[in-house]
Amino acid sequence: MANDQELPPPVLPEHEGAILPVPPTLPTTASLEAALEAMRSSLREVSDPSTEEEQLTGNCVLVLEGEQLVGILTERDAVRWALSDLPPHQILLGAVMTHPVISRQRHECLDILATMSLLRRHRIRHLPIVDERNQPAGIVTISSLNRVLKETFFLRFRQAVEVMSTAVVTVRAQDTLRHAIQTMALRGISCVVVTEPITGRRGPSRERPIGILTERDILQMRRLDLALGTTRVEEVMSTPLSCIHPADDLAAVRDRMQKLRIRRMVVANDAGELVGLITESNLMQSIDPVDLYGVYEILQRQVNILREGQFQLLSRQRFDLSRALANREFKLVYQPLLNLSQGRSNQPRP
Repeated sequence: MANDQELPPPVLPEHEGAILPVPPTLPTTASLEAALEAMRSSLREVSDPSTEEEQLTGNCVLVLEGEQLVGILTERDAVRWALSDLPPHQILLGAVMTHPVISRQRHECLDILATMSLLRRHRIRHLPIVDERNQPAGIVTISSLNRVLKETFFLRFRQAVEVMSTAVVTVRAQDTLRHAIQTMALRGISCVVVTEPITGRRGPSRERPIGILTERDILQMRRLDLALGTTRVEEVMSTPLSCIHPADDLAAVRDRMQKLRIRRMVVANDAGELVGLITESNLMQSIDPVDLYGVYEILQRQVNILREGQFQLLSRQRFDLSRALANREFKLVYQPLLNLSQGRSNQPRP
């Protein structure tokens, strides 16, 4: 059997599946309004509605100077400017984009686990892919990595309660949209959960989740030009909620998120009380790349062992067959039925 030094490196998932097409691009002189419209238009483009894979890249815009990448505008960036006194058509991308932007060339993303570590280390959700001229060539997102890694085995034995965020930021249904946006911008979060108090119970105050307001919802509201100071959260929140239980295993949670094409899920207990929130980032952070490397290496070694055993078994069978032929052992089996040398059967006639 081959020794450890001769074993090939672990076979990791194909990186190409994690690289999505180039998202919308705009120059630095374009307006925030143009960027928001580009995001909305891209979000309406689904590659194959019959599949559960969401091939959308419309939650960001790449900002170019000439043809070179110089910045990125995400939904979170746009939310920070939703409260600006200036109208979106007067705000230039060059003033609101994230710059400098972290990017990589395609050959630098061959190791998908290293790419996952990069996103985790910099706490980003988008990694633009550029060519040798620093021109956009694609993008990697947390969503695309989660699909390619297919870490169901690693999530199957862990529960939602182990990785969920318990410090959930909430608002009331009667709060204004301006208050909700200010809360999201100040906290640097992607959503707020809308709750109502649970009355008639002793003990600590509990809340029941009744809706959610996300970055994407905010961008849609800005398009409708709603009055932020008078529009109430209950008028624009997403409801009813699809909640999960703290004891649900993470593999089921991940599959449910992908099926519903959402990036976060509210966690509620048996009494319907809010206990946490799980996002795609939580799922990714629950998987340690070092552990993945180790498991892939173990699996690769097992495959090599099985292949070596199969080879030895076949070699042994070929040796036994050759020895049997050399000893004319097959004649003892077939001659009572058929005399091959004379071409007639030796079986008694009925």
